[in-house]
Order: sequence, then C-alpha cells, then structure tokens
Amino acid sequence: MSRNRKPLAEQKGNLTVAQQENIRQTQQACDVGTDQLKCAPRWLIDETAVKEWKRLVCELKKAGLACNLDKNNIGLYCNCFSAYLKICEQLKDTSPADIETYTSLLRTQRTLIDDMMKISRTCGLTIDSRLKAGQIKVDKTNDEIEDAFGDI
Repeated sequence: MSRNRKPLAEQKGNLTVAQQENIRQTQQACDVGTDQLKCAPRWLIDETAVKEWKRLVCELKKAGLACNLDKNNIGLYCNCFSAYLKICEQLKDTSPADIETYTSLLRTQRTLIDDMMKISRTCGLTIDSRLKAGQIKVDKTNDEIEDAFGDI
C-alpha cells in the first residue's frame, strides 16, 4: 500500500528538482476552479449543514484544496455532519437505561461517522485522493513527452 501524498509545501524529505517539479505538475493538473463553491447547495438539510459548508469551503480554499468537483462531496459531508450533531444531542437526552433507543442512536451515530469518513477519504475530499488523480494526469503527460522526444 502506498503512502498518502502531500502537497509540495508539506514535503519534509530531500527531493530532487525533478521530484519537486513532478509534484508541482500533479497539483496543477488537479486545479479546475472554485466558482461553483461560492454558494451552498439548496439541498443542504439545515442551517448547521450550511454553516459547515461555509467553514469547509473557506478552509479548503485557503489551503488550495477545494475545487468545483468537490461541491457534491462537501455537501454530502455537511449533511452527514449536521445529522451527526443531532444524534449526539439526542444521545445526551437519552438514558442508557433505555437500551433500545440508546443502542439505535449509537448505531445511527456510527453509520454517520462511517459515511463521513468514506466521503472524505474516497470521494476527493482528502489531499491524498486529489494528488493521486493529479499524478495520473502528470504521468500521462510525461509519457506523451517521452513518446514524442525520447528519453532525454
């Protein structure tokens, strides 16, 4: 299993100039703009989800990690996050003595946690998945250059 990828700015090892350029190209290949992230989707379930949307988009833009392709994934994450907070509040108000209700809430909470983890990990919300996609584009470009000019 390969290691998670990091942006060039977060690299701590000694990289050759070629490795640095490869990472830089990978990051550039993933950039598709952020204009669709200006407004939260109308289908977010409540104000908590909208607030989480705004927070995430702001932070992801600062880090240069969000793009238009992330709109639905961020929205799904925000809906799960809002539902998770509601379940947490219900758990506070439910006695563990009410085993059936308490167990049902815990099961729902675990499902929401799993969903949030899957969305963030497999649908492009993590830097690792974004850089993996970018690496494919860079490798293809490098292969095309090598085919055209040989191994220089």
